[in-house]
Amino acid sequence: NSVRTDKPTLDARYVAGRAPHIFIYSKNKIFDHTIPLFKVPNREVIISDDLFKLLNYKFVMVEGIYPLMNILKDKIDYFVLLVSPKIRNGLNALNELNIDFEIVHENYIGEEKIIFLKRK
Repeated sequence: NSVRTDKPTLDARYVAGRAPHIFIYSKNKIFDHTIPLFKVPNREVIISDDLFKLLNYKFVMVEGIYPLMNILKDKIDYFVLLVSPKIRNGLNALNELNIDFEIVHENYIGEEKIIFLKRK
């Protein structure tokens, strides 16, 4: 739902080079194709209701919410969190997650903090 609501570009702005291909997990395959992520050149956008198709790829960047993180927690070894200095009201403000991590690396990129976590 974040694609429909936030209308992101998902261009991996901190990485030099080509924008990544996008996999959208949704039971509803109808999307407004004026959303910026559909307009990035040389990008493939896959829409599927089979979340575990992600396991066909060696490197996957997931942009999502805590319930999605909870579903994938046993399938993903490393997590990279971008922490913004902004907090907004929304569905994801409170969630019950139970995952232990080791902090592998942390740094700042502009105002945002990037944290690399390894699942224990």
